[in-house]
Amino acid sequence: NTRFRIVGAINAVDGKLTFDFPSKITVVKLCQFLQTLRETYPHRRIYLVLDNWHNVHNHPNTVAKLEELSIIPLWQPLYMPQSNPIVIVDLTRTCQINKT
Repeated sequence: NTRFRIVGAINAVDGKLTFDFPSKITVVKLCQFLQTLRETYPHRRIYLVLDNWHNVHNHPNTVAKLEELSIIPLWQPLYMPQSNPIVIVDLTRTCQINKT
């Protein structure tokens, strides 16, 4: 039984999904994703919804990477995944995997 993780962002204008499915989301993996996100949108203002996941989202290295890449974090309350649109993508994917 393997647990799937998603790290992703949805473009609010066109709905394009930038994502990765690492087996484990670490600070290093998240910072790599942030770099990919900035490379995908090099000249755009990026707002990223983060849910204060302890020791990953709010880790000093993650916060420094957000600042370095000029990505604006939108901090969500703890334990409120329904306020983060990417969670819907994850739930949909999980349901599809479980159906097959």
